[in-house]
Amino acid sequence: MVRTWSQVVAFGLAVAVAWGLAPQPAAAQFGNGELYFAHCLPGDDLDDGITDFPNTLPVDVCIVYSGVTLGELRGPLELAPGTYQITVAQADPDNPGANPPIITGTIAVRPRQSFTFAAQLNDLGQAAGGLYQNNTRRIAGLNSRVAIHHAANAGAVDASLTSLIGMPGFAALGLGNSEQVSADILAGPYLMRLTPAGIPSIDLLTPQPQTLSPANLYLVFV
Repeated sequence: MVRTWSQVVAFGLAVAVAWGLAPQPAAAQFGNGELYFAHCLPGDDLDDGITDFPNTLPVDVCIVYSGVTLGELRGPLELAPGTYQITVAQADPDNPGANPPIITGTIAVRPRQSFTFAAQLNDLGQAAGGLYQNNTRRIAGLNSRVAIHHAANAGAVDASLTSLIGMPGFAALGLGNSEQVSADILAGPYLMRLTPAGIPSIDLLTPQPQTLSPANLYLVFV
């Protein structure tokens, strides 16, 4: 089950991946790895705001996801352990994968591990691939897990979740481009804020309320 936070699409993306109380995703339990794809490129960098995600295998080429829109997460894709090349191209609805790649990268898939490959901007404003490992350890009790990723061509940011009912919150301070940080916090209603690092008086996004559900991993891209 995947849920998206509304009204954060232009500058950020947040999704929740519900794994229940299982210690690891099902694919990982059988010795394979898994891969998610996140589209975090500004729309004006793409053709009609959509992107293809072809996965180039060592011996053949297959289009894994086509027409991925800004702010969308696809997956998981179950992969056998090994090294894979990933290419991202502008979408061609008539012939997916025909356009030249704008991002290329490699990933070493290892057993029982989960990754997210993000089409994003580097700190120079260029299209780039960000590879992030997902923490799939069991989420204890009534906790949720929040993982925040910096996928924009912006300076360091402070991202915070403040409880609306007086519980302890979470803050990722000084997060730089292509960095991520995660924490387990109690499920419940929170207010998410994104500000320039060290400048709490300026909101880069409209503060966004969100209720976190137990045993969910929330992937947040800003």
